[in-house]
Amino acid sequence: MDDKPTDIKTLVDKAGKPKQPGKPTARLETGKPQAQADRANVVNLKEETALRSAFERKIEQTEDNTALMYGVGMDVNKSALRKASKEALLKLIAKKATVSLEILKADLQDAGGEQQGRGRANAGFLPYENKGNQLWVMDDQGPRPLCNFVAWIAEEIIHDDGLNEEVLFCIEGRLHDGTEFPRVEVSSSKFASLSWVTSEWGARPLIHAGTSIKDHLRTAIQGLVPCNKRRKVYGHTGWRKVGDEWLFLHGGGGIGKDGHKAEIEVKAGEGNMRHYRFEDEGGGDLCADVRASLRLLDISASNRAVGVVALANIYRAPLGDAALIDFGVWLSAITGSRKSEVTALMLAHFGRGFSGARSFPANWDDTESDLEAKGHAAKDCVFVVDDFKPKGTPNDVHKLHAKADRFLRAVGNQAGRGRRTSDMKQRAAYFPRCMAVSSGEDIPRGASLRARLVLVELSVTDIDNGILSELQKAARDGALERAMGGFLRWLAPTMDSWKKALPELRRSLRDGANQESFAKAHPRAADIYANLLIGVDLFFMYAELEGAVTAEERVAQFERCQTVLKEMIAAQGDMQADQDEVTQFLGYLKSSFNAGMCHCADRHKQGPPSKPSSFWGWKEIPGIGENAPIIDKPNGELIGWVDELRVYLDGNAAFAAAQEMAKATGENLAITQRSLFVRMDERGMLLDVAKEAGKVRRDPKRTIAGVPRRVFIMSRKTIEDR
Repeated sequence: MDDKPTDIKTLVDKAGKPKQPGKPTARLETGKPQAQADRANVVNLKEETALRSAFERKIEQTEDNTALMYGVGMDVNKSALRKASKEALLKLIAKKATVSLEILKADLQDAGGEQQGRGRANAGFLPYENKGNQLWVMDDQGPRPLCNFVAWIAEEIIHDDGLNEEVLFCIEGRLHDGTEFPRVEVSSSKFASLSWVTSEWGARPLIHAGTSIKDHLRTAIQGLVPCNKRRKVYGHTGWRKVGDEWLFLHGGGGIGKDGHKAEIEVKAGEGNMRHYRFEDEGGGDLCADVRASLRLLDISASNRAVGVVALANIYRAPLGDAALIDFGVWLSAITGSRKSEVTALMLAHFGRGFSGARSFPANWDDTESDLEAKGHAAKDCVFVVDDFKPKGTPNDVHKLHAKADRFLRAVGNQAGRGRRTSDMKQRAAYFPRCMAVSSGEDIPRGASLRARLVLVELSVTDIDNGILSELQKAARDGALERAMGGFLRWLAPTMDSWKKALPELRRSLRDGANQESFAKAHPRAADIYANLLIGVDLFFMYAELEGAVTAEERVAQFERCQTVLKEMIAAQGDMQADQDEVTQFLGYLKSSFNAGMCHCADRHKQGPPSKPSSFWGWKEIPGIGENAPIIDKPNGELIGWVDELRVYLDGNAAFAAAQEMAKATGENLAITQRSLFVRMDERGMLLDVAKEAGKVRRDPKRTIAGVPRRVFIMSRKTIEDR
């Protein structure tokens, strides 16, 4: 089989110029089908399809709009393709070049039918001129001004945020009187509308009215001065493979196996996000810098978990690209406990600009979308959201907890909220790719949410102010930043190996922890422990390599940190229990009895239960007169019944009473009634469960005071011993 031509030139040469229609010859017999007419008129569909496909590939591959319109466009016009195929290809070119099909056709007609040298740009291809700092169009209607300014695309920037690549045009210009306009960056998707002219440059630049003026103007801006400069700017920190080399991106460039690379451009954000930056400092005593970082372990002698968790998370953060980080860190304490200063020290490892206690990249006043975007940009770094302090109305408090819930669940699930464009196409979802750390005077609600957190509670006296001052000076001097910079250089040549080995190492440590009792608090507890231990282990490997610790010190320090982590994870189980929805329900129910908001009655007599009736929401009232009996009076609504051994709860009434008590304390029972009783059943708290019509009924019918009622049945001790 002959090789098929695949490039445009070969296909055009083979197809030749379009053949002129021929006349029927005398040899044609009358009555023969028209398909037997002159073969010069028969279209070779095979060659037509191949040539059209080649043009489509060329259109897709051509990035420069001038070359696309006046190079590929001219080739299409001159080809042997049918009119319909040419029209379809020109539509593709017009769409990609963001011009109308009519303008494209007119320009191609001008370019193909006139000689060069008429004073037009690009040797006659574009019918535009710059006259006295104003753009003009030269067409059949004669010379016409398009605007009172001149503008051109000086540079194209490819902004890569790790999910999307956005093309930005850097546009320069000047007014007709010579006044220079500031350089502006305009998204390629917004360029064609020209709305950026007034939004960026104000009221002085004027676009004239008229048919197709805007089409002409954007074509003139885009093509009159060819833009040959293009560069890439990364919109995030952290590891990225550039060419064949792993680089850790930051505001000052990239860090690789051979050190700093300033030619890499990174813009992770504005404001304090710009502090994610490592200075290119040669020399120095890296061993002393690593020892300064190690000093974190001594920041609290009374609460060792503070320093261990801080160090573990700092050195676990840069390995997020090798094994995703699906948990966060939460420091909780009252004002004056130095919690913000501790989180600032963690941040200062990723840039000395964070050395101040109020230089955080984010706080809880930021919008939910802003938190997600910043957390996505701070890839493989510690990212602190400061000052969680619920206050104001109950609705304000609820909104803040809801915001924390959304952000921390995105961290734990490593997934963002799905979005759609206006035409219903799916957009990439941003999610935090950082080591998320926060501090506040309160802890977010919810047992499942807290299970995604490493919780560290501080008291006012926990932090050693002398060591804190020492570490703050190290942060300002760049010692902590240099210690992390050396760590990144150490990781760079082996990142491919870490990406393969780290997930397996984490699984191994997690499985080992699951065999021990300390990690039974929650299914995520063992995984969090494994991640923290990896951070500690990596740091001491690096510290020994740099001479900051001996082999013996490394082993001893590692074992001490391991013990602290186990104790902390075990203690976190108690915090988890306090936020368990079943535990909360029973607690709120008991408090409702104590507060006189509801009561339970005797199952048989409907009166007060057996003593003490006050436990079940009854109040004793002395009788009137001497020797008058004491009267038991019920408080609030009836929510259930009691016999000698069991409690029979009306599900709706009991759940409503617990919710009311939760609201009265500024909290919320974050579970549905159905899910609550399912969980109680799974834990063996419901004593009687029936099957009716093949379905499980957790509220079977029981006769209460002669009336059949659906009730949830449990032991009295379930509530009495709470």
